Amino acid sequence: MSPFRIQVKCECVMSREHLLRNAEVNSRHPIIEAKFKPIDRKLAIVGGGPLVLHDLPELKAWDGDVWGINHTAQWLNEQGVRTTLFTVDPVPFTVSAPDAILGSVCDPSVFAQFEGRVRTFHMLQTHAEGLSGGTFSSTCAAAVALRMGYANVSFFGCEGSFEERDHVDRHEDRPHQLIIRAGGRDYKTIPPFIIQCEELMKLFVFDGVFHNRSGGLLQAMIDNPDTWEVVAVSAAFKTHLESVNGATGLYERPYVPDAA
Repeated sequence: MSPFRIQVKCECVMSREHLLRNAEVNSRHPIIEAKFKPIDRKLAIVGGGPLVLHDLPELKAWDGDVWGINHTAQWLNEQGVRTTLFTVDPVPFTVSAPDAILGSVCDPSVFAQFEGRVRTFHMLQTHAEGLSGGTFSSTCAAAVALRMGYANVSFFGCEGSFEERDHVDRHEDRPHQLIIRAGGRDYKTIPPFIIQCEELMKLFVFDGVFHNRSGGLLQAMIDNPDTWEVVAVSAAFKTHLESVNGATGLYERPYVPDAA
């Protein structure tokens, strides 16, 4: 297969009207306090990438605050890392954590799990003065961290690639998979992870504030921003690409691993 670049676009799983209803219902909860001077406290934002397993010793000894994205918060707490849930996902889900920071667009049932232990914030999708941080909870967390005064923020578990399990705490096994070659190495990933990597890459221009502690595809794309390319796609993703782009012939040849 001839290598090629790809541009991935996504849509919110909920309508704007649904998000507005959630934000109205959830506005009764305490809003995060904006800090206009940096606070002297580190923050770790932790996604569910499988490589975070190797970061557990550092996170257990972390001298600062820890936010876990979605289900990763519960997994970290189960490993002995005191972790706050952070999410902007509008779909209902159940998770256990000591406390939570939730976008007001989240489902009210998630807020109900943390009654008296939750703070919220509005997003640009529902409020003109709301925060904008990208497509995913992990990227939105950066804007919230700045609003709260954090000036030393490290991202763990956001590598955007995997070998077997796609999350440290679970395996979603999505059929639309692809392999990206960057810096002479091949990384298995899925389309949403590519968007997350591209959005996170922009943060690390501000390396005095945001620090990438994730490896995998994210670090490879940071190191090779203009040369990464797709070298293989799954059968399901091939079908989807051809439904969007037509039969281009790009996806016909078998994957050949890089000799390096």
